[in-house]
Amino acid sequence: MKALAMFFALLCHFGLAHSLQAGMQFWKTPDAQAMPMAFYYPTESQALTTLHGAYTMQVAMDAPIARPLKGLIMISHGTGASMF
Repeated sequence: MKALAMFFALLCHFGLAHSLQAGMQFWKTPDAQAMPMAFYYPTESQALTTLHGAYTMQVAMDAPIARPLKGLIMISHGTGASMF
């Protein structure tokens, strides 16, 4: 256990491990009903506090997707009044 803790401490010290932030983009379907969608994904960009309707979020709006993409998928149907 002590060796594992030392390993992670060394990773952080030498910059081999870093945290990702939440990126977010808004899209609409291209059909006549234009359903709004919000996409969340990992990014290296700095997240900021943003207000979306009644919700405060820590996200990096329209930031590039972190590479290599590892396949994080979030799906939410929201409500009739909000995509959140």
